[in-house]
Amino acid sequence: MQPDKSFYKPFIKEKNMKKTLIFLLVLLTVLPCAIACKTGGDSENTKGTGDNTTDGSQATSTPAGTEDPFDDKVPEDLRFDGRTFTMTGPIPSGYVVFYQEEDSDDPVDSAVYKRNMILEDRFGIKIVGIELGQTDSHADAFSSYVSSGDDIIDVMGIGFYQSGLAMIINDYVLPWNDVKYINVDRDWWNKSATETLSILGNYYYLTGDINVGALRCTMPIFFNKTEAEEYKDVVGDLYQTVRDGKWTYELFLNYIKAYSHDNGDDVQDENDYYGLVQNGYTLMSHLYYADVVTAVVNDNGAELMLTDDKIVGIVDRARELLNNKYYSYVRDGDQEISDIFFSDRALFMNTDLSSAGNWRDKNTDFGILPLPKYDEAQENYTTYTDQWGLMLALPCTAKEPNRTGAVLEAMAALSKKLVTPAYYDVMLLGKLKRDDESEEMLDILYKNVVYDPGTIYAGDLNLLPMNACVRRDASLTTWYAQMSEALLNNITILYDHVRQSKG
Repeated sequence: MQPDKSFYKPFIKEKNMKKTLIFLLVLLTVLPCAIACKTGGDSENTKGTGDNTTDGSQATSTPAGTEDPFDDKVPEDLRFDGRTFTMTGPIPSGYVVFYQEEDSDDPVDSAVYKRNMILEDRFGIKIVGIELGQTDSHADAFSSYVSSGDDIIDVMGIGFYQSGLAMIINDYVLPWNDVKYINVDRDWWNKSATETLSILGNYYYLTGDINVGALRCTMPIFFNKTEAEEYKDVVGDLYQTVRDGKWTYELFLNYIKAYSHDNGDDVQDENDYYGLVQNGYTLMSHLYYADVVTAVVNDNGAELMLTDDKIVGIVDRARELLNNKYYSYVRDGDQEISDIFFSDRALFMNTDLSSAGNWRDKNTDFGILPLPKYDEAQENYTTYTDQWGLMLALPCTAKEPNRTGAVLEAMAALSKKLVTPAYYDVMLLGKLKRDDESEEMLDILYKNVVYDPGTIYAGDLNLLPMNACVRRDASLTTWYAQMSEALLNNITILYDHVRQSKG
């Protein structure tokens, strides 16, 4: 009896590829926002001039060990007295990453609130947050807002999944390159995201310490310590395996095979013992075990990577894992898989870190591991981040982009000092840390997060391999042949648009 494939269909939260492609096509027909958008000039009410930059370029990096590592280089006497600084993101969770109306018992929410109070006092501003649509309609709301020419919003937090291609080719967002005070070389900005997602040197989306939402969306492997101890002769010391660089997909699959078994009734259901239980919308994480991306955009143009040997190899392994009667149990949502895991009927579980906030009272002890490597030759463990994590975009309607740059740079630096420690040390480790090794593993996770241009710019390109895995009647080659032209065209349109915009 094979698993019911209907459980695999929603690979992303309440979305599907058809809806995504329709959305992109609709946006592609919208007149460029250049008609509605204002170039506008900044009218900073300042005591200082911001001379730390030259011609609006990035500030210089702080020499190591000589200055305050949290010094944002924004002049301390820079003021925007009486102005409102407006941030937005999707509800129910996006905008609260940036804005809290009042102090809270929640350590992260409290840190966000205190951070914003410091910035309000420093710049003489009022920081506000706007709820701009539910998560699944947020991109539509954003495009409607920008098309109208409304200039209220200073910075937009928008999901990876919804950001990319359409926002750029319709000129709804501006690159951050020439925004005064923004310095993407500073530690509070994620350099991997900036470099990977840049188009011809233009970076349209930022993330980093300012956005703990992206941290919450990372995907580790959780393991059940009770079951790992029971099978110690097979799995050994998993933490040491990671340290030794031997935690590979092949080993992961072998452990799953050794553990998985029926409960004796010869019926495949939630009462059996599974090597892996997995949230359906995290299936794409398997692809990034191989330290690859599905597409690249560089000075030479756009290129799809789905024929890469590593991607083909990881798809073959994932197909074996996801289609076996007992190896894996995949359901959309955390409740059912966590019930199995915490009932000691699963060895591994793959879901995002945000889910762990509900496990504080669980009696079953568990550990945290990075995603396995493709093979031992792979240098680093890589971490997939859910495409619903947020990126920061500058609306083309922003009337004072340099003011946005000053406040945002200071907010990012202060986030590294206040918000990230609150999330990491109090919320994350406080809830998850069952042993000293977990902290070590989390460090590995966060140092090697993958940002895939194929996910953001090509319309869910990572769904192709996963569909190939769960559909026995369709190989990756078949799916690639059917859809590669359209997806590559999306990226090529993006590349050509940015190239033409640069003149």
